[in-house]
Amino acid sequence: MWRRFVEYYLVGQITTLFTTACIFIFVTLLGQNALVVKIVSTIIATLIQFVVNKAITFKK
Repeated sequence: MWRRFVEYYLVGQITTLFTTACIFIFVTLLGQNALVVKIVSTIIATLIQFVVNKAITFKK
């Protein structure tokens, strides 16, 4: 039970870091529209989180 919780938490943290890094790179360094970058990075992070959680956290 604890292992599953830790795995789920770590996957969430990794995707949060991914979203934050995308915003920093594309908005701050490259000057892209913040709203567009946030929407796209959140969609990608959600897909990554779903796949990784399905494959690792909630495997049977």
